[in-house]
Amino acid sequence: MFQYAAGKALATKHGVPLKVDVRDLEKDSGGDYTQRRFELNVFRATVHVAAEHDLSTFAPEPESSWKRKFKQLFPNLFSHVVINERGSHYQTRFEKFPANTYLNGYWQNEKYFLSIRSTLLAEFIPANPLPAELQPILEKIKGVNAVSFHVRRGDYVSLASAREFHGVCDANYYQKALAYIQEKEKQVEVMVFSDDIAWCRQHIKSNVPVHYIEHQQHAVWDLYLMSCCKHNVIANSSFSWWAAWLNTHSNNTVVAPAYWFAKTRSRDLGILPPQWHVIE
Repeated sequence: MFQYAAGKALATKHGVPLKVDVRDLEKDSGGDYTQRRFELNVFRATVHVAAEHDLSTFAPEPESSWKRKFKQLFPNLFSHVVINERGSHYQTRFEKFPANTYLNGYWQNEKYFLSIRSTLLAEFIPANPLPAELQPILEKIKGVNAVSFHVRRGDYVSLASAREFHGVCDANYYQKALAYIQEKEKQVEVMVFSDDIAWCRQHIKSNVPVHYIEHQQHAVWDLYLMSCCKHNVIANSSFSWWAAWLNTHSNNTVVAPAYWFAKTRSRDLGILPPQWHVIE
């Protein structure tokens, strides 16, 4: 979603179509990382997958090539360039990238696509109608002062490389986050979304009503339902980042963990919008 959003912003600026490269998703991870599938088609966005002839235009050059370095420094002087992301902070040179640009990186900073927020809010809506079994959950969310908790565990726990790199938000983080929101809000109710609801039932407790959201539908509905909550407590996860960013409630509060990666502070990465609150 970050990559699509950044690419969409640049394509919109130049008035050209956006095409996405899905080749990495088709590779076998070999257990080294979590295998992902192409799933942007669950949204209303019309996503065009790049064909081989589109990608051949951006064939990589040797790393030591002076021309490649020159392109990185002066991309606006070329008709076709491959831009490799440099760290996670916003790069002002993004505005100078030409129409025919291959963006290589994560581009996890809202400054890349804040200019097209209204477009993304319209495109990142589920393509299909809300399943009937989820309608009562949505009505409950809309009827109370709902705070979403996204508890990301899954591969952050089961896959050693992911666990060591990302780290996991513990129950204490969610307790602190709720306490912060309760300083500002009254009569809140917590909606817990997770890939490990059993763990949440055991560890996520509160003196306010807590609802554990379980269903057999696609994960996009968790994203959508979290975005419908008034406030969001996110994990160190791009999934809940987007749920919070797509939240259109006025005066909403978003709480995020101090560490996005196990050894890297969220603010140091530049990944969090400045108005979001960080819990140490």
